[in-house]
Amino acid sequence: MSINSDSKSALLRKKQGKIVKFDAFLSFAEEDVEVAQKIYTELSKKGLNIWFSREHLRYGQSILSVITKVIQNSSSGIVILSTNTFSDDRHFPIQELRTLQNQNIYRNLFLFPIYHGISHDYILDNYPTLSDQYACNTNQGIELISEKFFLELKRYQNEMK
Repeated sequence: MSINSDSKSALLRKKQGKIVKFDAFLSFAEEDVEVAQKIYTELSKKGLNIWFSREHLRYGQSILSVITKVIQNSSSGIVILSTNTFSDDRHFPIQELRTLQNQNIYRNLFLFPIYHGISHDYILDNYPTLSDQYACNTNQGIELISEKFFLELKRYQNEMK
């Protein structure tokens, strides 16, 4: 991985003086990187501009500062929820989730939860503020989840016009 701020996948690339907007910020616990990579790949194939830390985060960058800026420059947030997500309140996925939820409330950011190895009951018990969100489950398959996200994002964007 190149450490070059001018690279194609730099955090907030500028084209003709404008900050590039991302279609989605992808949040996941490091332990769930394999499923996150698959989701990123499927959505990228559909032509969506997805912020994925493994692809876009550079050494030496302030993680919290980057996360905040990217979420503010994204029209949606995809959050992979698993037991790993809730392992520690100081864990980055929890910080990302809180930021995404705030942006969902105050900026109308589209939030798309994906359960990975957990059930809706687990969310009710551990993070009830997410229990009313429509969610997919990775047991449905990555291709189907990616298609649902793609369609829901387009519907959401049309409603926001």
